[in-house]
Amino acid sequence: MQISNEFIVPLPPDEAWPVLLDLERVAPCLPGATITAIDGDDFEGKAKIKVGPITAEYKGAARFVERDEAGHRATLRATGKDARGQGNVSANIGLRLVAHEGGSRVLVDTEMDISGKIAQFGRGVINDAAAALLGVFAERLSELMIGGEAAAEATATTGGAATNGAAPRTAGRGTPAHQDEALDLVKLARESRAASTPAAGFVQPAWIPAIISGIAAIVSVFAAGYAAGKNKSK
Repeated sequence: MQISNEFIVPLPPDEAWPVLLDLERVAPCLPGATITAIDGDDFEGKAKIKVGPITAEYKGAARFVERDEAGHRATLRATGKDARGQGNVSANIGLRLVAHEGGSRVLVDTEMDISGKIAQFGRGVINDAAAALLGVFAERLSELMIGGEAAAEATATTGGAATNGAAPRTAGRGTPAHQDEALDLVKLARESRAASTPAAGFVQPAWIPAIISGIAAIVSVFAAGYAAGKNKSK
């Protein structure tokens, strides 16, 4: 699966770039994501999700294989698997940042493969869940860039969908409040419908399991494409 995304962030490229590449800092913006280890350009993480009767814990690893600080470009390779053998995910992710009206536009090109039971669930349920989940992430990321960690944590505490397995803080930055709680995608889908979330149709459901996987730190950057409503699958 090849997916192209773009989204807007409120900071100019030179300021936004280090934030986007600080995966430990960005990961808590995504409900359910936890970074478990960092070693240079290598990252490990996990997350637990629930879709209907199936609960899966994804564990995975990601690595920056290329970084161009001056050109604001990066390439990442990520792999993840369900601890119970219910699914696997792998992705090559290219990131590029360009100036846009006082802020920055982030362009993301991804090649992703997903397998297993989670990927076979109904498109409608996961589509609605994605809208709610990514909406929370986009809000937290904006708060993080504008007001720092304190503002993002305040949003996580009071934000609607954040109560469904709100993103824990990563190792070395506090104790996760919901570390063992599975993120219920069906519940998110119901809340999304109740709120009549706009632009839900732009979210492609097939890659949602990867977003909540052990490589959530990487995919959280990719997932924020929902913030601009410009998700295009081909």
